[in-house]
Amino acid sequence: MSFGPEDYYSLALALHQQASSDSLESKWRTVVSRSYYSAFLAAREASPVMTTSSNVHQEVIDYYASRNGQSVIANWLKSLRRMRNQADYNLNKPCTEEASEKSLRDSSFVLKSLGIIP
Repeated sequence: MSFGPEDYYSLALALHQQASSDSLESKWRTVVSRSYYSAFLAAREASPVMTTSSNVHQEVIDYYASRNGQSVIANWLKSLRRMRNQADYNLNKPCTEEASEKSLRDSSFVLKSLGIIP
C-alpha cells in the first residue's frame, strides 16, 4: 500500500473534526502541521524540484511562484508554511480552531489545483 500526500490531508481532516468536539489545541497544531505537509509534498512531487536540502521548501514555493497561472499555489504554500512554523515552534502563542480550519482549506486548494483530490 502506497502512502501519499492526500493521506496526511485525510488525517488532518479527521483530527480537526475530533479537536472541534473536545477543543484540544494539540490536535489543532497537528492539523496545521499535517495540512502543510500534505500540500507541500503534493506540490513537490508535481514539480521538477528534486533536492532534499533544507531549502527544498522554499525551492518548491519559488517554482510555483515563477509559473504563470500557478503562483496562487505558491501563496497557499507560503501561508501554510507560516502557520505550520507557528504551530510547531511558537508554543507560547495559542493555535486556534480557526487556524486549523484555514490550514485545511488552503491545503485542499493546493491538492485540488494539482488534481490530487476532487
